[in-house]
Amino acid sequence: MNLFVSSESHLIHKVLTDYNHLGAINPSIKESKFLGKTDDGANLVSTNIKGCVLFFCKSMMRVEKVYDRGNGVIESVIIPEQSDFGFGESIWTISPEGDHTNIHYRADLKPAFSVPPGIGPILVKYVMRRELRYTADVLSHVK
Repeated sequence: MNLFVSSESHLIHKVLTDYNHLGAINPSIKESKFLGKTDDGANLVSTNIKGCVLFFCKSMMRVEKVYDRGNGVIESVIIPEQSDFGFGESIWTISPEGDHTNIHYRADLKPAFSVPPGIGPILVKYVMRRELRYTADVLSHVK
């Protein structure tokens, strides 16, 4: 998903890497914690997320290695053994464009829990996009 926001890129980066306060950018993130550094230099981050699709709500734990690659690139890899996801990767690419910022976000997630019948991938993707739009709105007001 591509987002174009009016905030400066360094401020967006600062908010996205404030691991103890990720709930400030989206209320579905109920808690986030910086757990320390890994041997390969990644930031170890846990998040507790509550997501709802129609009548189905679920609290999910996610522990991931977050790599701040520099040049506006932030990559994460979920640790399945410590998460409610069997697989997960994401990448944020933050690029200044004049007095605005272009943000590209891509995620590939596979839950380690079953989703009730009738709630398929299309609805889950819809909710994820809705949450990302909410996050984009918050990021566009970062000063």
